[in-house]
Amino acid sequence: MIGYKSDYEQKLLKFYSQIVKCSHNECNDHGARNNPNAKFCYIPRSFCVNFFHPKKILVVSTNPGKITKKEKLEYSKIHQPPNEITYKESIELVKTHVKICKEMFINGINFDENRKSLGFHRDLMEAVAWVLGIKKSEVFNYVNYTSIIKCQTHPPYSYLKPKDKKFLAENCFNRFLRSEIDLLKPELILTYGQDVFKHFHLHDLIPIKVFQLPNTWFGASLVHKKKWRDMLDVKKNNLNLIIKKIKQEYKEEGLLF
Repeated sequence: MIGYKSDYEQKLLKFYSQIVKCSHNECNDHGARNNPNAKFCYIPRSFCVNFFHPKKILVVSTNPGKITKKEKLEYSKIHQPPNEITYKESIELVKTHVKICKEMFINGINFDENRKSLGFHRDLMEAVAWVLGIKKSEVFNYVNYTSIIKCQTHPPYSYLKPKDKKFLAENCFNRFLRSEIDLLKPELILTYGQDVFKHFHLHDLIPIKVFQLPNTWFGASLVHKKKWRDMLDVKKNNLNLIIKKIKQEYKEEGLLF
């Protein structure tokens, strides 16, 4: 794996290669589309991490959403279903996935108002930047991003039955997210979305601190946006000490450029 030489990089690549190959059939009965070898089914947006510089903050959202045409095109250059994904292909899929995911978040900062598909990316970046006291363009200098549910869902996550949401979240947490947290070793976890924050309270993650980021939505009214920002201010005040500590550690370790 050229360019990925450290033990940390190798472990992360191996771990995420397992995610892109995930095809557990029991999840399909709960609304998941998680078979990467099925026709027209490729890996969704579910993580965006830095393999070379460990980050002390992890942002966790609910669900990666619907796959885009660009993703399908790029992934199809690497892997052709229904053939089984090889280990080499899985590594290339991981690298490509992280690149595309980061592009979508960065593009979401100043996206065209008609591109509703990037509303989630804009809102999440804005929330994280607001709480950390940084520019939106600097977010990935400070954080890694992942989702509690790693696969696409059909219908969309917001329309899934509560029992299906619970099953998928529990399954992904136990199969992947717990190990992911152990590998990334965050000192602070920011959850984006009420469902994620509630779920974290079911698990013992002490001493990692977990805080909920309130989320808005595309086209929210000025009243809702003011309420959203007021909530972010409260979170920011609660997190000031640990954020200040992490920023100082980043500077001392040369992780800020």
